Amino acid sequence: MRVFKGILLHECMKVWKNKKLLMFLTSMLLLNVFALWYSTLSDDYTPSTFSYIKLENKLSNLKDEEKIKYIEKYVDNLSEDSKLQYTENYMNETILLNQTLDEVKTVVNYNEFLDKIQNQASLLSGVSIFNSSSGNEFSDKNIVKTAKDYKKMVGVSPNYENSKGIEVATQFQVTDILIILSICVIIYVLVFYEKEKNLTSIIRVTNYGRLCTGICKLLSFEISCIFLCILFYGENLIYSFARLPMPNLWSLIQSMSPFVTSTLDVSIGIYLLIYFIGKAVGFMVVGNIMFLIALYSNYVFLPYLVTGFMIMISYVMSNLIEATSNLAVFKYFNLIGILDINKVFGSYLNINIFNEPVNYRDFWLIFTSVGLIILSILIVTSYCKMRNTSVKSISFKGKCFKPHTSLFVHEAYKILIMKKGIMIIVLFILGSGYFYSNHDYYLSGGELTYKEYMNKLEGPLSREKEVFLKKEKKKYKEAIRKTEEIEDMYNNEEITMLESMNLKEKYERILINYPIFEKVWKKYEFVKENPESQFVYDSGYKLLFNTKDNSMKVAVILYFATIIFTMSSVFPMEYSNSQYKLLHPTLVGVKKINYVKIGISSILAILIMIITLGSRFIHICKYYELTNMGAKSISLLGTEFWGSQISIGLLLAIIYRAFTV
Repeated sequence: MRVFKGILLHECMKVWKNKKLLMFLTSMLLLNVFALWYSTLSDDYTPSTFSYIKLENKLSNLKDEEKIKYIEKYVDNLSEDSKLQYTENYMNETILLNQTLDEVKTVVNYNEFLDKIQNQASLLSGVSIFNSSSGNEFSDKNIVKTAKDYKKMVGVSPNYENSKGIEVATQFQVTDILIILSICVIIYVLVFYEKEKNLTSIIRVTNYGRLCTGICKLLSFEISCIFLCILFYGENLIYSFARLPMPNLWSLIQSMSPFVTSTLDVSIGIYLLIYFIGKAVGFMVVGNIMFLIALYSNYVFLPYLVTGFMIMISYVMSNLIEATSNLAVFKYFNLIGILDINKVFGSYLNINIFNEPVNYRDFWLIFTSVGLIILSILIVTSYCKMRNTSVKSISFKGKCFKPHTSLFVHEAYKILIMKKGIMIIVLFILGSGYFYSNHDYYLSGGELTYKEYMNKLEGPLSREKEVFLKKEKKKYKEAIRKTEEIEDMYNNEEITMLESMNLKEKYERILINYPIFEKVWKKYEFVKENPESQFVYDSGYKLLFNTKDNSMKVAVILYFATIIFTMSSVFPMEYSNSQYKLLHPTLVGVKKINYVKIGISSILAILIMIITLGSRFIHICKYYELTNMGAKSISLLGTEFWGSQISIGLLLAIIYRAFTV
């Protein structure tokens, strides 16, 4: 037993004292929290995390019925001109309130939901299950089983708790991907590192080198899977509870709308514990499959390639197979379904297995338990009988690179090919494309009206434009005067409230756009005072220069990350293998080589910046027109700006050039 403990401790320390693994895990944790932060950033369609906290603070002292009344009243009186309490624009305010209202109603109507399930079963009570009343035998059996499973929940009365923090922490798929990548590195440390050094064949001939070592490797691997799960999802929970409302962990899990269909009679805190255990078990199953493949593989990449293929097949099955199909078992029991713990424990689902409804949670428990036992036995047995104790490399036939007479070409090859610079730039382009394809700007009704005005007025001030603006001004003044007259008539009791509302309706429709026109009128006054300026639709330009815009922040982060990964090896390349000393006595010399390296780095930096700013420019052009670039910059930035007399197009070129230097 003492020897067993020693080997187990050695295998665990082999993993968790590995400096490269620790550096990799640190980078994965930083990437995870960055991706989580990015996923919770507000935009025109997504309320900020702070808005959820503000709304929760307002609702916290109200009963559930009072919460519904408050939100309904607020939504009824909400318009684009209203003073917003929780978000920065009308669309986000509407989304936040309607989403919260639906969640509160779902929790409040929990007992009605239970009654509906029992009533459906009662309608089938007089009908033979084997003579399906609906024509679908599985459907009828499922209704009866569902009613039976929910019977134990009768009498449960949950009180609403905000679920946003739990949802963000537990449903973030990027975390699962990063954990699987970390598992790949752990498998390399435990299996392939020893194969590469030809240590496996030596270990296996020792007294405890087969069965005991195999069991210890398996246990250390599964302990590592548990630790990874706690590490990454613990980080998710800490971030979520720091940025979003934290629910009462002693409340029932049904208090949160996404988990209202769960049949677990547990608190939110206990559910999180179950979630952690379930995730750890799921990752152990996925990891054990990779571990088993690694033991039989002569190639380092093979288990990762096979796992990637299995994940792709799992994704296809999860999306294409119908939930009520006879093949539904393949929809849920694959590498993706195994890790979807919220669907297993946080909801209720029966799977069609030979026309019999089988509870997803029960089947998952059996499937993972049996799978873990079988995989564990196979891993230990395979390690004891393993014959592939070394690794092979794939050699590609082709023309090898030869030192080029051009120093520039030679250095570019080392940066772009040897140090995978091209791959990093391609990943940067793909990442930028993915980001912009999933990022939208919301153009409100007021913005569209402003755009319509500015497009009509675009260019220098003319007599026709001045007449048009004064006519519009007169229209709005007349509408204000008529509204005030009707209000006076109502105050003097000459007309009723209903009559005043009907009379004002026409003029109020006109005055909806009055705040927008005031903005346009200020532009007119500025252009009149400064004849060298013009009318320009400036919303897109202001967004382009807005450093607080979320897309700008992400673009800058992607840019610097790409620069760091691409350029980090430019000068250390020769220092790492002491070749730098050999460059001093050469004909070219270190000085010229450094100049070439700096030149290549500068060209790549400019290229990456052009891609960064160009992608942002094109993305903004999809929503806002960036026209009249020949107008002077005074039209956008006023008289105090240093470059007010140069054209907007030239200003953009100067600013973009400054970024690339």
